[in-house]
Amino acid sequence: MMHVDLVDMDDLITDLDQIGIECTGHDVDSVKNSIDKWLESVDSIQRDRFSKLIFSMEQKGILLPDIENVVHWGAQRLPQ
Repeated sequence: MMHVDLVDMDDLITDLDQIGIECTGHDVDSVKNSIDKWLESVDSIQRDRFSKLIFSMEQKGILLPDIENVVHWGAQRLPQ
């Protein structure tokens, strides 16, 4: 039997917390709001950490639809 690594909201929130993003809720809108607030107040080094996290989430495994939504949305929030 093959094991598939599913990335769920708990995984995402745990990873976000490790880089300093505190999520007050476990729903998509709350997580997006937490990311937005955090991005408004951080420097380029912290943004780079967020960018690396987003990339690693995409590489980590199969993203549940809500997580894929947040990951793609988060990537668009980063400066080009």
